[in-house]
Amino acid sequence: MPFIDTPASLQIELSNVCNALCPTCKRNTVDWQVLKSMYEDNIDITLENLPVINVPEVSEAPNIYLKPNIIKDIVQSNVFKTIDNIQFVGTIDDPLASPHLLEILELLQQAKPSITFHLHTNGSLRSPSFFTKLAKYFKIGTGNVVSFSIDGLEDTNHLYRRNCQWKKIIENATAFINAGGRAKWQFIEFPWNKH
Repeated sequence: MPFIDTPASLQIELSNVCNALCPTCKRNTVDWQVLKSMYEDNIDITLENLPVINVPEVSEAPNIYLKPNIIKDIVQSNVFKTIDNIQFVGTIDDPLASPHLLEILELLQQAKPSITFHLHTNGSLRSPSFFTKLAKYFKIGTGNVVSFSIDGLEDTNHLYRRNCQWKKIIENATAFINAGGRAKWQFIEFPWNKH
């Protein structure tokens, strides 16, 4: 398999930690024993009451966080010279779970001031004061953006983004925007929220 020796973009997972329990995330699975019991008890099964749990490899694994020294190694590598964009996508984590997020953003920005960041989050971790600090790295006009994964409004977001509190998401997003951060609303369309 050929290796691209001049990549323009780098995707980084900062940990294996996420507070959400989204039903179709690869971190999660259906609790089949509970589902079987629901079926046997003639309980109407909906997405809202679908029994979802972390897969054992996730629930039993220790929390792992990418340390800033790894980022320092990346910054000092030849490959970093061609990187224009860093994406914190959250395929297996929520980047805000990392205790090192602000330090990592600072390291990357100091190493290459022109680099752009794209960070995805469910928005329900941390506090408004943290989001105010985070906005420093995602100012409007820099090309940097935080995508808030919010799948509906207060009455529907929790159906898919389980364990994510609407009020906290809105407080965090408001603090981020008020501090000058560039925010984007990322939305998965479902039958219950497409309106």
